Amino acid sequence: MHNRIKNNLLVIVLSLLALPFIQQCVPFVHEDWLMGYYNITNDTPFSFDQWFDGSYQQKKESFVNDRVGFRPGFVRLKDQVDYSIFSKINYGGAVLGKKNDFYYIEYILAYNGHDYSSNSFIRAKLLKLKALQDTFSRLGKTMVVC
Repeated sequence: MHNRIKNNLLVIVLSLLALPFIQQCVPFVHEDWLMGYYNITNDTPFSFDQWFDGSYQQKKESFVNDRVGFRPGFVRLKDQVDYSIFSKINYGGAVLGKKNDFYYIEYILAYNGHDYSSNSFIRAKLLKLKALQDTFSRLGKTMVVC
């Protein structure tokens, strides 16, 4: 009886471990792709040069890792656990504000004036724009800046 329970548990654990591979080979559950910015790597053809310098393994590993079954669900689950338990945000460029609102760091920097361009920088750009406008007007063209 004790061995039977252990064997059944072993079969269940091994089946759970095999599910992502089965999903990768024969997708039986529809999953939506992750939204946002990320790079999906393309498959790399085999070559002896890449094999011996070690780059083939790295490229192939990235390719296989991007296509593991249930990956989008696991990424979403990890992000949700990180946020719910540790208040950690895994989205680059976002910070957690008061009342658990998300803010993009670029907007905070702009609001505080950290991305302000100096007057001399703006003046140089406007002088170049004026020169371009004068050139177009000599050619009989009208340039409109929006």
